[in-house]
Amino acid sequence: MYVNLLPTICLGAFYPTFDGEITRTAGRNSDHLFAFNHPSDIFSPLQGKLIDRFGPRVVITIGTLMAGISWMLVSRLDSLFELYLYYGVVGGLGTGIVYIGVVGLMVRWFPEKRGFATGMVAAGYGMGAILTTFPVTASLATSGLEQTFWQFGIMMASVWLYCKPGAADA
Repeated sequence: MYVNLLPTICLGAFYPTFDGEITRTAGRNSDHLFAFNHPSDIFSPLQGKLIDRFGPRVVITIGTLMAGISWMLVSRLDSLFELYLYYGVVGGLGTGIVYIGVVGLMVRWFPEKRGFATGMVAAGYGMGAILTTFPVTASLATSGLEQTFWQFGIMMASVWLYCKPGAADA
């Protein structure tokens, strides 16, 4: 869930730095969330179909890579449009794939406790976002905007290395 939760709330820690790096009006500060959430929302049914067809391991791995790569791309952006494209579209689709995949797995793994299982996924998503703001804030203070995005992007993209074939896809 780390891959899915980090981008959702944590970008708020970057606002002061973004304001110095990318010129935009105060009213556009939350536009990235619009761009981030809507690709995920709109494509959720398609993401579910892809998971049904190719299995959760493959599709969640792709989503994990997309999320991490989006942060790596943001570390090199030059315009507000690139922020929306990399963070909003690429990152939004990636994290949406991960979230849909994990919720689907919880429903299958815990059929008698579906509500509790999906509630725990949502709680983990939110709590992880809160806890992740601390290392991101510390990294911003010591490493700066670009390096922080690059480092956390590599961490997110590397999560797929821990995925191993097995019964989890059944």
